[in-house]
Amino acid sequence: MFDIEVLSQDEKRLFLGQVIEKGSETQTLSHTRLDEIHQNLAALAHKLIAVRADSFSSAAVIRNQVAEAFTLTSIGLEYASETRIEKALRLLNRNPVIKFFQIGNTLLQQLLDRAQETLENAVIGMTQTEAQDFSEHEVLPVYNEWEQRFLESLQAKKLVIDASQIALKGVSSEPRRLTSLTEVHIANQQMDYIEQRSHYMQALPQDKIFAAEHIPDTDGDYARQITTALMVNLMLYREVDFHLDTQDLDHVFDIAYDIANRSIKKPFQDVLNGWIRHYMDVTARPEEVKQYAMEYWRHCLRLLEETLQSREDFEAVDVLRA
Repeated sequence: MFDIEVLSQDEKRLFLGQVIEKGSETQTLSHTRLDEIHQNLAALAHKLIAVRADSFSSAAVIRNQVAEAFTLTSIGLEYASETRIEKALRLLNRNPVIKFFQIGNTLLQQLLDRAQETLENAVIGMTQTEAQDFSEHEVLPVYNEWEQRFLESLQAKKLVIDASQIALKGVSSEPRRLTSLTEVHIANQQMDYIEQRSHYMQALPQDKIFAAEHIPDTDGDYARQITTALMVNLMLYREVDFHLDTQDLDHVFDIAYDIANRSIKKPFQDVLNGWIRHYMDVTARPEEVKQYAMEYWRHCLRLLEETLQSREDFEAVDVLRA
Protein backbone atom coordinates (compact mmCIF):
# COMPACT_ATOMS: atom_id res chain seq x y z
CA MET A 1 0.00 0.00 0.00
CA PHE A 2 1.23 3.47 -0.91
CA ASP A 3 2.43 5.63 1.99
CA ILE A 4 2.60 9.39 1.49
CA GLU A 5 5.80 9.41 3.56
CA VAL A 6 7.69 7.72 0.72
CA LEU A 7 7.65 11.10 -1.03
CA SER A 8 10.71 13.24 -0.38
CA GLN A 9 10.34 16.78 0.94
CA ASP A 10 11.24 18.10 -2.52
CA GLU A 11 8.53 15.94 -4.12
CA LYS A 12 5.95 17.08 -1.59
CA ARG A 13 6.62 20.71 -2.54
CA LEU A 14 5.89 20.05 -6.21
CA PHE A 15 2.35 20.35 -7.57
CA LEU A 16 2.05 16.58 -8.06
CA GLY A 17 3.16 15.99 -4.47
CA GLN A 18 0.53 18.43 -3.21
CA VAL A 19 -2.16 16.71 -5.27
CA ILE A 20 -1.16 13.24 -4.05
CA GLU A 21 -1.10 14.46 -0.44
CA LYS A 22 -4.53 16.07 -0.83
CA GLY A 23 -5.93 12.95 -2.51
CA SER A 24 -4.57 10.74 0.26
CA GLU A 25 -5.96 12.95 3.06
CA THR A 26 -9.42 13.27 1.51
CA GLN A 27 -9.43 9.74 0.04
CA THR A 28 -10.23 11.32 -3.32
CA LEU A 29 -7.49 9.03 -4.59
CA SER A 30 -8.10 5.47 -3.47
CA HIS A 31 -5.32 3.34 -2.00
CA THR A 32 -5.38 1.29 -5.20
CA ARG A 33 -5.03 4.38 -7.38
CA LEU A 34 -2.23 5.77 -5.19
CA ASP A 35 -0.37 2.46 -5.56
CA GLU A 36 -0.83 2.65 -9.35
CA ILE A 37 0.48 6.22 -9.47
CA HIS A 38 3.51 5.25 -7.42
CA GLN A 39 4.21 2.25 -9.64
CA ASN A 40 3.73 4.30 -12.81
CA LEU A 41 6.18 6.94 -11.60
CA ALA A 42 8.70 4.24 -10.72
CA ALA A 43 8.29 2.72 -14.20
CA LEU A 44 8.83 6.10 -15.86
CA ALA A 45 11.95 6.69 -13.78
CA HIS A 46 13.22 3.23 -14.73
CA LYS A 47 12.75 4.03 -18.43
CA LEU A 48 14.65 7.29 -18.10
CA ILE A 49 17.48 5.52 -16.30
CA ALA A 50 17.59 2.84 -18.99
CA VAL A 51 17.76 5.44 -21.77
CA ARG A 52 20.02 8.08 -20.22
CA ALA A 53 22.16 6.24 -17.65
CA ASP A 54 24.45 3.24 -17.85
CA SER A 55 25.99 0.68 -15.54
CA PHE A 56 28.73 3.16 -14.62
CA SER A 57 26.34 5.97 -13.67
CA SER A 58 26.61 7.29 -10.14
CA ALA A 59 23.81 7.13 -7.60
CA ALA A 60 23.40 10.89 -8.04
CA VAL A 61 22.77 10.50 -11.79
CA ILE A 62 20.14 7.83 -11.11
CA ARG A 63 18.48 10.01 -8.46
CA ASN A 64 18.33 12.84 -10.99
CA GLN A 65 16.44 10.65 -13.44
CA VAL A 66 13.97 9.63 -10.71
CA ALA A 67 13.48 13.29 -9.80
CA GLU A 68 13.04 14.24 -13.47
CA ALA A 69 10.26 11.66 -13.97
CA PHE A 70 8.38 13.11 -10.99
CA THR A 71 9.05 16.72 -12.02
CA LEU A 72 7.95 16.35 -15.65
CA THR A 73 4.79 14.56 -14.57
CA SER A 74 4.11 17.31 -12.05
CA ILE A 75 4.53 20.08 -14.63
CA GLY A 76 2.30 18.22 -17.09
CA LEU A 77 -0.43 17.73 -14.50
CA GLU A 78 -0.19 21.37 -13.45
CA TYR A 79 -0.60 22.46 -17.07
CA ALA A 80 -3.54 20.13 -17.75
CA SER A 81 -5.34 21.12 -14.54
CA GLU A 82 -4.60 24.86 -14.82
CA THR A 83 -2.92 24.60 -11.38
CA ARG A 84 -6.23 23.64 -9.75
CA ILE A 85 -5.82 20.81 -7.26
CA GLU A 86 -9.44 19.63 -7.42
CA LYS A 87 -9.29 19.41 -11.20
CA ALA A 88 -5.92 17.68 -10.96
CA LEU A 89 -7.42 15.03 -8.69
CA ARG A 90 -10.15 14.33 -11.22
CA LEU A 91 -7.62 14.11 -14.04
CA LEU A 92 -5.35 11.77 -12.06
CA ASN A 93 -8.27 9.45 -11.42
CA ARG A 94 -9.26 9.33 -15.10
CA ASN A 95 -5.96 9.34 -16.99
CA PRO A 96 -2.73 7.34 -17.03
CA VAL A 97 0.23 9.02 -15.36
CA ILE A 98 2.29 8.80 -18.53
CA LYS A 99 -0.05 11.29 -20.22
CA PHE A 100 1.02 14.05 -17.81
CA PHE A 101 4.66 13.02 -18.11
CA GLN A 102 4.38 13.43 -21.89
CA ILE A 103 2.79 16.89 -21.51
CA GLY A 104 5.54 18.01 -19.12
CA ASN A 105 8.26 16.58 -21.32
CA THR A 106 6.83 18.41 -24.36
CA LEU A 107 6.69 21.73 -22.47
CA LEU A 108 10.31 21.38 -21.32
CA GLN A 109 11.52 20.33 -24.75
CA GLN A 110 9.81 23.34 -26.33
CA LEU A 111 11.60 25.53 -23.76
CA LEU A 112 14.97 23.95 -24.57
CA ASP A 113 14.40 24.32 -28.31
CA ARG A 114 13.39 27.94 -27.91
CA ALA A 115 16.49 28.69 -25.80
CA GLN A 116 18.71 27.26 -28.53
CA GLU A 117 16.85 29.18 -31.24
CA THR A 118 17.16 32.41 -29.23
CA LEU A 119 20.90 31.95 -28.77
CA GLU A 120 21.31 31.46 -32.52
CA ASN A 121 18.83 33.99 -33.90
CA ALA A 122 18.51 36.87 -31.41
CA VAL A 123 21.27 38.80 -33.18
CA ILE A 124 21.73 41.71 -35.52
CA GLY A 125 24.10 41.31 -38.41
CA MET A 126 25.38 42.38 -41.78
CA THR A 127 26.60 40.66 -44.90
CA GLN A 128 30.22 39.56 -44.91
CA THR A 129 31.11 42.36 -47.38
CA GLU A 130 29.50 45.03 -45.21
CA ALA A 131 31.22 43.64 -42.14
CA GLN A 132 34.61 43.94 -43.85
CA ASP A 133 33.84 47.54 -44.74
CA PHE A 134 32.58 48.67 -41.36
CA SER A 135 33.38 46.43 -38.43
CA GLU A 136 35.19 43.41 -37.10
CA HIS A 137 31.79 41.97 -36.10
CA GLU A 138 29.49 40.23 -38.57
CA VAL A 139 26.79 39.65 -35.94
CA LEU A 140 26.10 41.00 -32.48
CA PRO A 141 23.84 39.29 -29.93
CA VAL A 142 20.98 41.38 -28.59
CA TYR A 143 21.07 39.45 -25.29
CA ASN A 144 23.55 40.43 -22.60
CA GLU A 145 25.94 38.15 -20.72
CA TRP A 146 23.39 37.45 -17.97
CA GLU A 147 20.77 36.49 -20.52
CA GLN A 148 23.25 34.24 -22.27
CA ARG A 149 23.83 32.40 -19.00
CA PHE A 150 20.05 32.20 -18.53
CA LEU A 151 19.59 30.68 -22.00
CA GLU A 152 22.47 28.24 -21.57
CA SER A 153 21.11 27.14 -18.20
CA LEU A 154 17.72 26.45 -19.78
CA GLN A 155 19.41 24.04 -22.15
CA ALA A 156 20.40 22.05 -19.06
CA LYS A 157 16.80 22.28 -17.75
CA LYS A 158 17.93 24.72 -15.08
CA LEU A 159 16.69 28.18 -14.11
CA VAL A 160 18.84 31.03 -12.81
CA ILE A 161 16.21 33.77 -12.37
CA ASP A 162 13.27 34.25 -10.01
CA ALA A 163 11.35 36.68 -12.21
CA SER A 164 11.48 38.03 -15.75
CA GLN A 165 12.95 41.50 -16.35
CA ILE A 166 13.01 43.91 -19.30
CA ALA A 167 16.73 43.10 -19.40
CA LEU A 168 18.50 40.87 -16.91
CA LYS A 169 20.96 42.59 -14.60
CA GLY A 170 22.12 39.45 -12.83
CA VAL A 171 21.40 35.76 -12.31
CA SER A 172 21.67 33.25 -9.50
CA SER A 173 25.05 31.65 -9.00
CA GLU A 174 23.32 28.34 -8.29
CA PRO A 175 21.09 27.09 -11.14
CA ARG A 176 18.09 25.10 -9.95
CA ARG A 177 15.95 22.47 -11.60
CA LEU A 178 12.82 23.67 -13.40
CA THR A 179 10.02 22.27 -11.27
CA SER A 180 6.81 24.21 -11.89
CA LEU A 181 4.60 25.70 -14.55
CA THR A 182 5.23 29.15 -13.05
CA GLU A 183 8.93 28.74 -13.73
CA VAL A 184 8.19 27.65 -17.31
CA HIS A 185 6.13 30.84 -17.74
CA ILE A 186 8.96 32.97 -16.24
CA ALA A 187 11.46 31.48 -18.68
CA ASN A 188 9.15 32.00 -21.66
CA GLN A 189 8.45 35.60 -20.62
CA GLN A 190 12.17 36.36 -20.45
CA MET A 191 12.63 34.91 -23.92
CA ASP A 192 9.67 36.99 -25.12
CA TYR A 193 11.54 40.09 -23.93
CA ILE A 194 14.71 39.03 -25.73
CA GLU A 195 12.74 38.32 -28.91
CA GLN A 196 11.02 41.72 -28.77
CA ARG A 197 14.38 43.40 -28.19
CA SER A 198 15.68 41.60 -31.26
CA HIS A 199 12.81 42.97 -33.37
CA TYR A 200 13.45 46.48 -32.00
CA MET A 201 17.18 46.27 -32.72
CA GLN A 202 16.58 44.96 -36.24
CA ALA A 203 14.41 48.02 -36.93
CA LEU A 204 17.39 50.33 -36.37
CA PRO A 205 19.66 51.26 -39.34
CA GLN A 206 22.14 48.39 -39.33
CA ASP A 207 24.73 50.07 -41.56
CA LYS A 208 25.08 52.99 -39.14
CA ILE A 209 25.31 50.67 -36.15
CA PHE A 210 28.18 48.66 -37.62
CA ALA A 211 29.97 51.73 -38.96
CA ALA A 212 30.11 53.40 -35.55
CA GLU A 213 32.64 53.17 -32.75
CA HIS A 214 31.37 52.66 -29.22
CA ILE A 215 32.80 52.77 -25.74
CA PRO A 216 33.49 49.10 -24.89
CA ASP A 217 30.86 47.63 -22.58
CA THR A 218 32.29 45.42 -19.87
CA ASP A 219 29.06 43.41 -19.66
CA GLY A 220 29.04 42.60 -23.37
CA ASP A 221 25.63 44.26 -23.57
CA TYR A 222 25.63 45.42 -27.19
CA ALA A 223 21.91 46.29 -27.31
CA ARG A 224 22.22 48.67 -24.35
CA GLN A 225 25.48 50.06 -25.67
CA ILE A 226 23.93 50.82 -29.08
CA THR A 227 20.75 52.24 -27.57
CA THR A 228 22.71 54.48 -25.20
CA ALA A 229 24.80 55.78 -28.09
CA LEU A 230 21.66 56.59 -30.05
CA MET A 231 20.14 58.38 -27.05
CA VAL A 232 23.26 60.48 -26.54
CA ASN A 233 23.37 61.49 -30.22
CA LEU A 234 19.68 62.43 -30.16
CA MET A 235 20.15 64.56 -27.05
CA LEU A 236 23.31 66.31 -28.24
CA TYR A 237 22.91 66.54 -32.00
CA ARG A 238 19.28 65.60 -32.77
CA GLU A 239 20.49 63.01 -35.26
CA VAL A 240 20.46 59.23 -35.62
CA ASP A 241 24.01 58.07 -35.03
CA PHE A 242 25.66 55.41 -32.92
CA HIS A 243 29.13 56.81 -32.33
CA LEU A 244 29.85 57.29 -28.65
CA ASP A 245 32.97 58.33 -26.79
CA THR A 246 33.80 59.69 -23.36
CA GLN A 247 33.68 63.27 -24.67
CA ASP A 248 30.05 62.76 -25.68
CA LEU A 249 29.25 61.59 -22.16
CA ASP A 250 30.98 64.71 -20.79
CA HIS A 251 28.71 66.85 -22.99
CA VAL A 252 25.58 64.99 -21.86
CA PHE A 253 26.61 65.53 -18.26
CA ASP A 254 27.09 69.26 -18.88
CA ILE A 255 23.98 69.81 -21.00
CA ALA A 256 21.31 67.22 -20.18
CA TYR A 257 22.02 66.11 -16.62
CA ASP A 258 20.13 67.72 -13.73
CA ILE A 259 22.54 67.69 -10.77
CA ALA A 260 19.87 68.66 -8.26
CA ASN A 261 17.58 65.76 -9.17
CA ARG A 262 20.40 63.42 -10.27
CA SER A 263 18.55 62.58 -13.49
CA ILE A 264 18.31 63.47 -17.17
CA LYS A 265 16.40 66.74 -17.55
CA LYS A 266 12.75 66.24 -18.46
CA PRO A 267 12.87 68.04 -21.86
CA PHE A 268 15.57 65.61 -22.96
CA GLN A 269 13.59 62.65 -21.62
CA ASP A 270 10.58 63.86 -23.62
CA VAL A 271 12.69 64.03 -26.80
CA LEU A 272 13.86 60.45 -26.31
CA ASN A 273 10.45 59.03 -25.46
CA GLY A 274 8.86 60.83 -28.40
CA TRP A 275 11.53 59.67 -30.82
CA ILE A 276 11.31 55.94 -30.05
CA ARG A 277 7.50 56.03 -30.05
CA HIS A 278 7.48 57.74 -33.44
CA TYR A 279 10.21 55.50 -34.87
CA MET A 280 8.35 52.31 -33.91
CA ASP A 281 5.22 53.71 -35.59
CA VAL A 282 7.08 54.71 -38.76
CA THR A 283 8.76 51.30 -39.05
CA ALA A 284 5.36 49.60 -38.48
CA ARG A 285 6.47 47.38 -35.63
CA PRO A 286 3.81 45.31 -33.80
CA GLU A 287 2.30 46.92 -30.73
CA GLU A 288 4.04 44.52 -28.32
CA VAL A 289 7.42 45.37 -29.86
CA LYS A 290 6.65 49.10 -29.67
CA GLN A 291 5.67 48.83 -26.00
CA TYR A 292 8.75 46.78 -25.21
CA ALA A 293 11.06 49.21 -27.05
CA MET A 294 9.68 52.14 -25.06
CA GLU A 295 10.14 50.27 -21.78
CA TYR A 296 13.63 49.19 -22.83
CA TRP A 297 14.55 52.82 -23.53
CA ARG A 298 13.40 53.76 -20.05
CA HIS A 299 15.59 50.95 -18.72
CA CYS A 300 18.63 52.19 -20.70
CA LEU A 301 17.95 55.76 -19.63
CA ARG A 302 18.01 54.72 -15.97
CA LEU A 303 21.36 53.02 -16.50
CA LEU A 304 22.71 56.11 -18.28
CA GLU A 305 21.60 58.20 -15.30
CA GLU A 306 23.47 55.80 -13.00
CA THR A 307 26.59 56.27 -15.12
CA LEU A 308 26.28 60.05 -14.86
CA GLN A 309 25.59 59.85 -11.13
CA SER A 310 28.78 57.84 -10.67
CA ARG A 311 30.68 60.48 -12.63
CA GLU A 312 29.19 63.21 -10.43
CA ASP A 313 30.15 61.31 -7.26
CA PHE A 314 33.67 60.73 -8.58
CA GLU A 315 34.10 64.42 -9.32
CA ALA A 316 32.81 65.30 -5.84
CA VAL A 317 35.45 63.02 -4.27
CA ASP A 318 38.16 64.70 -6.36
CA VAL A 319 37.01 68.10 -5.14
CA LEU A 320 37.15 66.97 -1.49
CA ARG A 321 40.64 65.54 -1.99
CA ALA A 322 41.82 68.79 -3.53
